Amino acid sequence: MTPEKSQSTINVNLGQILMMVAGTYPSLLDATLEQVQNALDAKATVIGIRINLKKRGLDIVDNGQGVTRIKFERCLTQIGKTVKSRDKMGRWGRGMISYLGKCDKFTFTSCYYRKTPDQTGFLEWSFSTADIEGMSDAGAIPLRDRSEIKYHASRTNPKRHKPGAEFFVPWRTRIKAWGIVKDRTITRMTAQDLAEQILDKFGPVMRKLDTVVHIDFI
Repeated sequence: MTPEKSQSTINVNLGQILMMVAGTYPSLLDATLEQVQNALDAKATVIGIRINLKKRGLDIVDNGQGVTRIKFERCLTQIGKTVKSRDKMGRWGRGMISYLGKCDKFTFTSCYYRKTPDQTGFLEWSFSTADIEGMSDAGAIPLRDRSEIKYHASRTNPKRHKPGAEFFVPWRTRIKAWGIVKDRTITRMTAQDLAEQILDKFGPVMRKLDTVVHIDFI
């Protein structure tokens, strides 16, 4: 694999293990709380959560430090090895795949923080629950270069945006899911439940980082 290629894959062993590990987060609420934890670990000061159960969609963004390709791949390939450990990397990796089995597919898009005004280098991995479930000994997680995405904390895009043209976003990491399962046991959640648990679990860290969480719940 070379950085110059816009299309690549990550080889992941034991798809059954990935599904099993994702199952340790039994509900949509558990998976979402884990993404908030990951964002705070990345020093995010703004986290946005949009959940539309009617349209079965989810979108979580944060302005934390983002993830390098090397760290992402290392976390993904070491999930099976670290499943019984408590190390931070293993925990981060497990949370990263927590939406498996709770939706048809989701994407993980991220750009690692660089101390330069021009933030580039966005990469996007695509996870399909059906494909992961079908893995026997190994699988491949599709990866594509999203060089048209540029990070900027405050710059806005024009009202008319041409497909394929560069555009600016105020986040460095995004998880977007489609086809959230209809099982009410898995999806049982309200905006108040989510807000209360975020404050209960992460209030001290949020105050330390001065982090704001925006919730849009339908």
